[in-house]
Amino acid sequence: MKKCLAAIGAALLLFAGCTSLSDEKAAPPAITTLVLALPEGASRRLEETARELIRRGEDFSQNTLAFELVYEKDIAQAMEKGTAHIYIAENAAAAQTWEKLNALELPYLFYNADHMVSGVNAPEFLKSLNKVAGLPVELRRVAFGGYIDMAGTLLQGEKEERTEPVLLALSQGFFTQQAQEILEITQVTPLEGQTPLSVVHRGEAELGEVQADDVLLKSLEGQTLFFTQHRMVLVDIFFASNMDEILPLREQAALEEATVYAAGYCKTMADEARKQTAAKAHETGAAGRSPNINNLFSRFGDLYSAQGRRAAPAYDKDLAKLLRQYGIKN
Repeated sequence: MKKCLAAIGAALLLFAGCTSLSDEKAAPPAITTLVLALPEGASRRLEETARELIRRGEDFSQNTLAFELVYEKDIAQAMEKGTAHIYIAENAAAAQTWEKLNALELPYLFYNADHMVSGVNAPEFLKSLNKVAGLPVELRRVAFGGYIDMAGTLLQGEKEERTEPVLLALSQGFFTQQAQEILEITQVTPLEGQTPLSVVHRGEAELGEVQADDVLLKSLEGQTLFFTQHRMVLVDIFFASNMDEILPLREQAALEEATVYAAGYCKTMADEARKQTAAKAHETGAAGRSPNINNLFSRFGDLYSAQGRRAAPAYDKDLAKLLRQYGIKN
């Protein structure tokens, strides 16, 4: 009987010991905190995209990823110094430092938002763009943030009756003189502190670029809004170049999925804003007749393919093949 009791006691002690060891192994998982940087004065578009990435990243990683949101006065300098792990900025702003990114800003390069999202984010395209752009970080995802349209005084049907080129106020000088003659336009570049729409208001251009989804219709001041959707607002999501070394594979996958969802949310916001703007413009009579996007896309595509950098310096020769494959001629 004593031997039996002793055996039971030994078993209980062994069980207790095993339970203690098991408890010690069940330590909470390590948490990795990533710094996400936005430019100071970031738009609601950038803010909401960043917050969606944070929400999804925490969720998909089961809270093994945490995020610190910071704001940088000079986001390009922050990328150079490597002050964060993730950076979100508009492509047009990033292109002021890394000029190769201007290739994505050309008019009628992509037919619509879906075309851009699938083309630019193709692995081959992103890999080549990162290689030629000389970035200190890695461009991981490009999101659609809205269309850029035209507003102005050009009368419907007038173009067919006139011989002078149309005066277009563009945010930057995209086209050479040769291309302007082919397109029958004269591009007007706003001075510092001006916008293309303000150039139209001053009577120095007939049509000017405007991001209608971000502009109250009353700011048109009687100008007609044409839904040309000739360019897009692109939102770039950059990762630190050593991100794959910082994170375990599980967290890498969670962050990658979160980035895709955040980019999708950015597009959803832009699509909804577009619907609201179009409805309001037609309701108030501010909307002009929509141009034939098919014809314009084809015309600009022919120009880029035939003339290349002789038409648009931003049409980079290192990216020309990919732009034809995923953009203008796809």
